[in-house]
Amino acid sequence: MKSVLTNLKLAMDESAETKSDAPWAVAARNAGLRMQPDTGDSEINDTTFSGNFGTLVVTLNHRWRDTSRTFQPGPDRITLRLEVRQGNSLLDSYTTGYDS
Repeated sequence: MKSVLTNLKLAMDESAETKSDAPWAVAARNAGLRMQPDTGDSEINDTTFSGNFGTLVVTLNHRWRDTSRTFQPGPDRITLRLEVRQGNSLLDSYTTGYDS
């Protein structure tokens, strides 16, 4: 389990460094995380991947926001959040992101 989390965190860091979704997406797939249904929030593009590892639940959330406003172009803002839970307890979390 520790190697799964380490691989996911390293891939998230690589995504932030290269400003690319590919590293974290490949790591999530390799870890066996599966995409969850859309929450339906129209203002934020939010995708969650999760997987069960015994009694632990690992989730990786990818959030994309367009920060542009009328007459003020802005970058797309990507936030990646990794969480490990056991029941209702948050055991570990890691967040990174980047502007593209």
